[in-house]
Amino acid sequence: MTMPTSLPLDCEELPIYPIPTANQLRMVEESGLFDETWYRRCYLMGRTATMPPLVHYMQFGPRKGYQPNRHFMPLNYLRFHPEALTQNINPLLHYIQNFRQVTELSSQTDIDFHQIYHCGGFGGDESCSGTGSSLRQTATLRTELQKTFLKYTIKSVLDVPCGDCNWISAMDFTGITYTGGDIVEDLIENNKIKLGRGFSFLVLDLCRGPLPAADMLLTRDCFVHLSFEEIFKALATIKNSDINYFAATTFTNCTKNYDLDQITRWRPLNLCLPPFNLPAPSDLINENCTENAGQYQDKCLAIWEVTQL
Repeated sequence: MTMPTSLPLDCEELPIYPIPTANQLRMVEESGLFDETWYRRCYLMGRTATMPPLVHYMQFGPRKGYQPNRHFMPLNYLRFHPEALTQNINPLLHYIQNFRQVTELSSQTDIDFHQIYHCGGFGGDESCSGTGSSLRQTATLRTELQKTFLKYTIKSVLDVPCGDCNWISAMDFTGITYTGGDIVEDLIENNKIKLGRGFSFLVLDLCRGPLPAADMLLTRDCFVHLSFEEIFKALATIKNSDINYFAATTFTNCTKNYDLDQITRWRPLNLCLPPFNLPAPSDLINENCTENAGQYQDKCLAIWEVTQL
């Protein structure tokens, strides 16, 4: 992914797109990326329909700031793919034609994160993985994790999901083999180009596996984006892998775990509470998180021996 265009885009600057052809409508329908029920509820409730919702979105949606589903953000997409603007193509249609059609995505999680990636990720100025992956937010983590590698004699690290490796690439991996994995193939290919020397990258799905062998598996900021069902699948994959230590994000002040909100696709989790009930970790690194005005000061990277799980 390229850096976003510096053009100051606002929704009202976007065009009213041409009436979509039957072939274009069929292409969007077959992609499954237009959520008509969601679109009606969010934008058309109480209005008298003068045209089918999909036609309405294809012509007017981006200019009005409307999204075709929960995860595809047209304005963000255009900032990262300005060629769609110069070609006067609806951003969702451009995405389907140029990225979605050539990539096989086998789960709803794959589909969601593929869209999120091509719309600029989670909104961080420094990293497409979000503000939590900035060098500032990971300063304490990087220092303490380096000590942890020494403490447990870690010689190989598997990082899933690796995202764009913004903070991990600032660490010292002398004498340690690093492998980054992610379900977004385009992201992995970009990482290979940027960081290929010394780092290895694979398309991996933590929920399905298989995972390559490693002394330590990092899953920072992963489970907070997954449903309970997906987390249990991931834990089963980890238990059945040749991995010695497992590190995951946990919020120690969280008193109850909730299943995933499909709109925000994030919430804090305490992995030692039901329904996970993991034992007390072998180590706990408080990240000194200052995001959301210090609301998540309890954010930690917990480390378990896989045999404990």
